[in-house]
Order: sequence, then structure tokens, then C-alpha cells
Amino acid sequence: MRQQVMLENPGPPVVDPVTGNERPGPPIATPSRAYLEQRSLYAQQEYQASQSTATTDFILLVPAGTPLTMDSTVIDEAGARYVVVGHPAERRARLNGGRVRYIAAWLRLVSDLQGVS
Repeated sequence: MRQQVMLENPGPPVVDPVTGNERPGPPIATPSRAYLEQRSLYAQQEYQASQSTATTDFILLVPAGTPLTMDSTVIDEAGARYVVVGHPAERRARLNGGRVRYIAAWLRLVSDLQGVS
């Protein structure tokens, strides 16, 4: 489904004024057009029968040049937060190894399934 997503990437490190140690800076949010689709209708996995935690895998396609890395967090229009699994891949035009057309990534959504019986 085509939609607007927000990509959160780690910001540049900042120095903690108390300890003097570097720590991650505030995240940098970048809006982007995207195509987000569940990988398979049966891709949802429950970890234990007594737990109510499940994961669902998705595929994300964003335009070339979008700042998407394995450290990114993707937030969809409904506010769901996805983590990137592995390294996103640049996809090129088929003829002659053409220019990068889009970036593809595998995402994972972790849900606690509260209120589902």
C-alpha cells in the first residue's frame, strides 16, 4: 500500500555534559513516500503460546536517495514502528545496470497483541 512514512535515523553523537562520554544524539526524522506491504499473510509468528507477543514481516520500497539504513526505524501513517532487518538493498534498472530506481528493505513489526483473544 502506498503511503507516507517517517524514517528515523540516529543523529550525530553528542557529548554527555556530566560524564563526558559520547552518546547517540536525537534522531533525525525524514518523511518519505513508500510502498509498504506484508510479506505473507501467514508470516506472523507467535513466540510462545502463553505469551501475547508476535512479529510480522513487511517489505518496504522507498525512492532512491532516501536515507534508509539498518539502524533506521520506520513509522507508518497509523503510528506503528518497524525495525529494519539487515541491510537495505538498492534496486537498479534492469538494462545495462542502470541507475538506482528504489531502495528495498525487510521490516519487522513486533506486536504485543493486547486485547486480542
